[in-house]
Amino acid sequence: MPRLVTFVGEHTLETINEKAEKNKISASKYASELIEFALKIKSMEADPKAKKAEEKRRELELKTPEYLLRILNISSEILRCNHDPEKMKVKQADVDHALDSITAEVKTYLKGYLGEDN
Repeated sequence: MPRLVTFVGEHTLETINEKAEKNKISASKYASELIEFALKIKSMEADPKAKKAEEKRRELELKTPEYLLRILNISSEILRCNHDPEKMKVKQADVDHALDSITAEVKTYLKGYLGEDN
């Protein structure tokens, strides 16, 4: 592995040594991981697609409670309307199939929203 020499402040060196001891790795290994992590962040900041995807992920994380409440509402409506097919918007054979169908639609939507192909 190539060697890199740099100058850092006393506080930075102390922090690196403390964190390395806490993680039970050498200070040079910890500093190497910090540099790799910083480079990944910098490359993401330079790439507008990565930045946009990260913003979308943050937006979804903030809206997660709202989405969970919506899912609970849909689930309760499916269970409530299971015996009255006229009230139910989702046309499936039973509750399990309806929930599976909704789950698949949500996953497909989220993958499309985040721009993921998987």
